[in-house]
This record gives sequence, C-alpha cells and structure tokens, in this order.
Amino acid sequence: MKDLLGTNPDREECELEEQELEKNGLQFELTRRRFMQTAGLLSAAAAVGSPGIAIADNAAVQPITLKVNGKSHTLSLDSRTSLLDALREQMDLTGTKKGCDHGHAELAQF
Repeated sequence: MKDLLGTNPDREECELEEQELEKNGLQFELTRRRFMQTAGLLSAAAAVGSPGIAIADNAAVQPITLKVNGKSHTLSLDSRTSLLDALREQMDLTGTKKGCDHGHAELAQF
C-alpha cells in the first residue's frame, strides 16, 4: 500500500514512526466525532468573535468637537473612528460615500 508521497513504507518503518510520535505525545486518532466536534467549535468561535477585545477598547472613547457647515458638533468617539464614519454614523450626514469600506485609503468626497 502506498502512502501520500507515493512510497511503499514497510511495517517496521511505520511502527518506528508511531513509537516516536507516541513518545513525544503527538500521536492521536482522528475520529469522525472528534473532527465534527472540533469543526463545530472552531465555527462557533469564528462566528462569535472575541468580545474581550471590544471591552478592553472602551477606554479609548474621547470627546471631540467638529465644525461642519459652520456649526460646532461635540461627539464622543472611539479613537479609531475615521472622519468619514463620524460624519455618516454620528452626525447623520450621509452625503459622504465610502469607496471601499476598508479604511486604508479613505476614498471619499468631503
């Protein structure tokens, strides 16, 4: 029987490799049940995200005053908020459009 590399390992080689893996604590048997449990856990973790990160960043909220169209507006914004997001989401000035929604280029018209 050929392995994934297309070679024919003999029984002694396989046994030696298994012993080496077991000695180092790396041998495990992947069952269908174990695979499904792990896949479900990883999917749930990806869907939920990391709520601890968002909680830790709440201290970065700062008051800021913007003068737009001749009027001063005082807002409490996260330090990562872009000018575009502040105008659109906090001040409801939706005439400004996002170009890509990645925040790298801030491709927008003011």
